[in-house]
Amino acid sequence: MTCAAVLRYENVGLLLVSQQRVLDMLIGMIDGACLYYGTPDVSSSHLAEYVEPRLKRVIPWRDVERSRAGMKAHEDLFR
Repeated sequence: MTCAAVLRYENVGLLLVSQQRVLDMLIGMIDGACLYYGTPDVSSSHLAEYVEPRLKRVIPWRDVERSRAGMKAHEDLFR
């Protein structure tokens, strides 16, 4: 099944594209999340709760030029 992460606002939709290593890490943690929650499958919100702290440790957010440009565009768009 093909899917896409889209952040929707009024009159705009933003396509979110993750780095491949983030996707690989997320997929690799599904079994662990199922064990953690004691279920044979896991919802996307539970998977996000399970993965987020680990993801932040492994791939810390860095304020690079593109991030600053995106934050500026967001501020301009939503002020």
